Amino acid sequence: MSLRKGQKELVEQYRGGFCAVPAIPGGGKTHCLAVWTAEMISNGYHKPGKILIVTYMNSAVNNFKKRIAEELKNRGLDSKNDYFVTTIHGLCLQIVREKPDIASISDEFNVIDDIERNDLINRSVLEWRKKNQERFEFFIESSQLSSSKKAESLDNRWQNDFSTVILSAIGDFKCRGISPAEAIEKTHRLNSNSIIKCAAEIYALYDQKLKIAGYLDFNDMLYNAKKMLATDSLLLESYRKKFSFVCEDEAQDSNMIQSEILNLIANRNLLRVGDSNQAICGSFSSSDFTLFKDFCNTPQTRVFNITQSSRSSVQIINLANYFVDYVRNNHPVTRCRESLLMQHIEPVSPYDDRPNPVIDEKGLGSAIFRSWEEEAANIADFSRRMLQKHPDLSTAILIPTAWKMKLVAEILESKGIPFEQLDNSSAERNKALRKLGSIIGFAVKPDSSDRFALMLKECFFDSSYEIQENLTHKKNILEFIKKCPVEQLMYPS
Repeated sequence: MSLRKGQKELVEQYRGGFCAVPAIPGGGKTHCLAVWTAEMISNGYHKPGKILIVTYMNSAVNNFKKRIAEELKNRGLDSKNDYFVTTIHGLCLQIVREKPDIASISDEFNVIDDIERNDLINRSVLEWRKKNQERFEFFIESSQLSSSKKAESLDNRWQNDFSTVILSAIGDFKCRGISPAEAIEKTHRLNSNSIIKCAAEIYALYDQKLKIAGYLDFNDMLYNAKKMLATDSLLLESYRKKFSFVCEDEAQDSNMIQSEILNLIANRNLLRVGDSNQAICGSFSSSDFTLFKDFCNTPQTRVFNITQSSRSSVQIINLANYFVDYVRNNHPVTRCRESLLMQHIEPVSPYDDRPNPVIDEKGLGSAIFRSWEEEAANIADFSRRMLQKHPDLSTAILIPTAWKMKLVAEILESKGIPFEQLDNSSAERNKALRKLGSIIGFAVKPDSSDRFALMLKECFFDSSYEIQENLTHKKNILEFIKKCPVEQLMYPS
């Protein structure tokens, strides 16, 4: 695939220093970075160290590895040791494991998973509530407590929501390098009912429980990695020697402490790629898109703009550009006019290797429903019609909340409509966990007919298959289990 405007200049000209690449949606930034990496390696410009590429999802890591390997192969090179692709948390975990004593943590620490983390924050909130029930209830509208049953339901909902808010606030503290003691000190002048003051107090309880259990959460890894790099000059120097160039993907989703870590390691050879107009993570994480905007506007930063995209039709591009113009010039809330950059998407040349799609039918539709249940059923029916009409294409369904997504998933499943749920509770993930759970359950108690039957049903037979107690295949399957790995049990061919 040939290089487009902005991509070509980056690949041919960037050889060091601070560099920003504002890239519009569908601009081919992954392809561009892969070509730049291969170009640097093939000419030895990255010596004496490696090129470090940091992104935020494991799927992106694998995509980058594949693309770079393909570009190097096209040049007749096999240079796996000349670049390293990782997530920001993977990088920080590697740093922390180098010298955990510097961060005052055990050599045998573990990274906490979501389930354990949510349990710890809930226990911390409950412990805090024992002495602060009035402050907890301050946020609940008293008129809603009309009955004991309603009050109990509201209390449970607020407990969950309150824990989520507190966990987010704790993440913000950690990403700003603020310890529990510093958080309490910084918030001591606030009103006792301040949610930030409550979060600081619960932060101390949560941090204590983490340490007792020997856990680090994701933000702890960032916090400790930054602390170690800032205080151990030998450790910092080793990473600067290891990586001659640092590239950050999706830089609009970075936060303060991530930026500081990469700045320290990069030692002024820092390439950041992102799109401030796609900064959607700030509402549920500690990311700050202004960091990338400020980096782009810094005098010593060289900027290569990638503005051409072949992902969408010209009609969609025009609509996206109209939206940017509207927000910048006519949004009724004046303060919102600075939320987007004046960055237009351009279609590619009609002679491009991958031209913009041309469609013979298009349209935007809207509908009003009496309830979410009715809307969810309509979404499912629409998805089925689209699948029948376009069996080779996929339909994307964007849903604002988890409980609404769960309802749509249940309706799709009940109607036999195939789908992939892209979140932590996806159907495929849950199915795999059920399989693994049934295997472990049977392994723990292999003389249980019920557990054996459940394992067979989950891993070997269709879910509608009724397994009889007298299982003639038992001997053969047990022999199979002895010889095959767990992955084969979960995904038998």
